[in-house]
Amino acid sequence: MKQTQVSYRIPDAITHQPYQASFKTTLKALPSAESHIHTLRDGEVVLYKRERSRVSQCKYKYKFFTGALVRVSTRKTNRDYAAQVVCDLYDEARYRERMGLTPVQKTFAEIARITVEELQRDLAAGTGKKIYVDYCQIINKYFVPFFGERHLHNIRHDNIAKFERWRNDKMQHKRKSSTLMNFARAFNRV
Repeated sequence: MKQTQVSYRIPDAITHQPYQASFKTTLKALPSAESHIHTLRDGEVVLYKRERSRVSQCKYKYKFFTGALVRVSTRKTNRDYAAQVVCDLYDEARYRERMGLTPVQKTFAEIARITVEELQRDLAAGTGKKIYVDYCQIINKYFVPFFGERHLHNIRHDNIAKFERWRNDKMQHKRKSSTLMNFARAFNRV
């Protein structure tokens, strides 16, 4: 068994000031034929490698009472670094659940893809509006390339101001008020 020192920062629930915490975790191999599967946090978190991948993957429960699982890549090849990432993800999910927030954060691109699928489904069913075609184009051509990997809850006013400057440079012609309203409505759909 191997012990790893892990430290992380989470905000205190009362003062909302971050505090430093550290703990020791033990990587234990599961009794399995594959020696690259490890459990952390008393079996709550599983760290493993897929056959065709060099990076470690993990899975843990994010709705701790219902048992819904999250599977995510750690993007680390070193097992110790992967264990740190996994523990941080697990701790953040536990904290977010205690605070009543969504434990899993989605990127803008993931939510935009779901929105475009809904709009296209409405169009195919005949219940959608003609403007949905424009919304899909705006989302795919402008919003996803700019906001793509940002988490939706991290988009602030200054990001939108930067987006508007970027969009104006990309469009290279004067925008009509109806076009700007379509952008605003498409953003609201996402």
